[in-house]
Amino acid sequence: MRNLVLFICLFCSFIGFSQSPVAVKVRLYKSDAKAVLSVQKNNDRSEKIEQNVFKNFDLKTNDVLSFYINNNLVETLEVSSKVIERKSLSVLITESTVLDEVEIEYTNLNNKLGLDGTKYTKAERAVKKDKQITYDDKYSATGNIKLDGLVNKLSGRAKTNKKVLSVENEINAMERFLSVYSADYLYKNYKLPKEKAPYFALKMIDYIQKDTKIDSDSFRMLMEEQLLNFKYD
Repeated sequence: MRNLVLFICLFCSFIGFSQSPVAVKVRLYKSDAKAVLSVQKNNDRSEKIEQNVFKNFDLKTNDVLSFYINNNLVETLEVSSKVIERKSLSVLITESTVLDEVEIEYTNLNNKLGLDGTKYTKAERAVKKDKQITYDDKYSATGNIKLDGLVNKLSGRAKTNKKVLSVENEINAMERFLSVYSADYLYKNYKLPKEKAPYFALKMIDYIQKDTKIDSDSFRMLMEEQLLNFKYD
C-alpha cells in the first residue's frame, strides 16, 4: 500500500513538472519589419523568433516567458494550464502589453492605470495572475488596492466584442476617468470604497469617447447619476 501511495505521488509530480511542446507565435500591433523579436523562458538564454511564424518551446505550467523587442523587455507572461492544453500561444505585443490572442493571459494594468509608480528591475518584476493583481502605492490616486477579477472583467468584455485590442482602449478610458475622479475623491465626496473605484471606472467607460470632457459639469452629473445605481456589494 505504501508503495502504491509513493507511486501515485511520483506520478503526480511527474505530470506536474513534465514539459509539453507549445507552438508560440508573436505579432506586433504596430508592424515593424526591422524589429528583432526574442523570447526567453524562465532564466534560459533568449531565442530569436520571426514575426507571425510559429516556433516550438518545451513548456510547463507556471513557466515564465519574457518577450523582447530589440533586446528591450516589453513584458512577461506566465504559462497557464490552458496554454499547455491547447499546445499553442499566439501573442500580440503592444508597446506595454502582451496579449494572448486566444485568451488574455496578462495585461499590464500597473502602467496603464498609473496605480504603481515603482520601477522594478527585471529580477524584481513579479508575474501577476489575474486574481492576484495588487497595487501598493501610497502616493497613487487609489492607494493599496487589490483588484480581484478586474482583468477577468476586461477579458470578458474583449471576448464579447471579439476584439482583443478593445482592452487597450478601455484601459485608456479608465485611466482618463481615474485621473479626474480618483479613488480618494470618490471616497471623500461619495463614500465609494476605494477598492471599488476601478470597477466604477470600468462601468463609466461606456460613456467615454475620445472627445468626452470628463472634467465637465455635465459629465460629473452623469457620473453622479450612475454612482447612485452602482452596486458594489
